[in-house]
Amino acid sequence: MNSKKSAIISAAIMMILAASACGKVEKESSDVALDINTATNSVEATTEGDTETTTTAVTTTSAVTTKEGETTTKKGYSADSDGTIPTTAAPDTPADEPAEEPTEAPTEAPTEAPTEAPTQAPTEPPTSAPAEEVKFNFASLQDDAANYIAGLPVQFTRGGGDACTNGGYDVVSYRSPEIVIDCYVDGGVERIFSVTINSGVCKTDKGITIGSSRAEVEAAYGTGDGGSGSVLYNDGSKELWIDYSGDTVIGIQFYIAV
Repeated sequence: MNSKKSAIISAAIMMILAASACGKVEKESSDVALDINTATNSVEATTEGDTETTTTAVTTTSAVTTKEGETTTKKGYSADSDGTIPTTAAPDTPADEPAEEPTEAPTEAPTEAPTEAPTQAPTEPPTSAPAEEVKFNFASLQDDAANYIAGLPVQFTRGGGDACTNGGYDVVSYRSPEIVIDCYVDGGVERIFSVTINSGVCKTDKGITIGSSRAEVEAAYGTGDGGSGSVLYNDGSKELWIDYSGDTVIGIQFYIAV
């Protein structure tokens, strides 16, 4: 009976080894075997005429084998004593750091718009009556020169001489390119005895000036005495001379001898 049991056990071991060899060939066909396999085979041995049954368990373990035939463990894992592979805990996730509170830009005080000064209507200077245009006539002779000098729109040069008239009066002259006024001094008053008009700035009381026509002069004073180049008009001892170039006035003079 013991020899039968030994024969049965030997046969079972040979079968297990043959099965393990087949599994090893299959694993070598792969580059790397990543699983750890454990197989348990049970063999029942029964003897004739006995009711006793013997079960023998054989456990085989296949190691991880690389191409080069080296045996290694699965990278990154180690088996516990009971054969279980521990679970690697996921790395602790650091708690989110509190976000920095945004720095508020300093609040600037609102800039007030400059208050515009109320616009005042421009004050116009009071309108004065225009100065009366200075005009000369026979009455201007022997009149105070101050009544004319200040009102003329010209710049004068003042000059004169001592006892230059027939009556022995001192003379004061106001000269400019536009007009020349000669005065005799009588009792401290400068009185006009000659007015010579040389430009259109000054006129006679009848509107005659340099550039006027002969027809305009004759319409104002008549034909007068004299030739075509110079015509005389008299008012007692006072004289008005009109000089022409053709029929155009080129010179005007009021005169009285003193």
